[in-house]
Amino acid sequence: MKKVVLAALLLVVAVGSWAFYPKAPADSAYMLLSLEVPYDGRPSLVTTMPNEEETSQRLDLKAKPTRSAQAQLLGKLNELRSQGWTVVQMTSSEDYVQNINFPLIAPAKASKETYLLEKR
Repeated sequence: MKKVVLAALLLVVAVGSWAFYPKAPADSAYMLLSLEVPYDGRPSLVTTMPNEEETSQRLDLKAKPTRSAQAQLLGKLNELRSQGWTVVQMTSSEDYVQNINFPLIAPAKASKETYLLEKR
């Protein structure tokens, strides 16, 4: 009788401890959002989705003069955040090219800001 009670008790303890066993984390999805401003100064938002689909949206600064490219990028980031995406990493780069025909003019500037977003 004691052996049956002991076996039942061990079985209950084993099943109870299994309930607290750590679960596998949910798979994460990642997306890239980039603000690219080439040398000609016409910015675009490039979105690379988790399924490797890439979309590019040219930002029209003349139609919306009060909204800069940074403001439009921030609006897109807020929209994605409301959908459950979080910013994991941000990188920024700038590149300057001097025009050899006009050396006294300021060099042309290209910049790119890339945000890595994660959704769990």
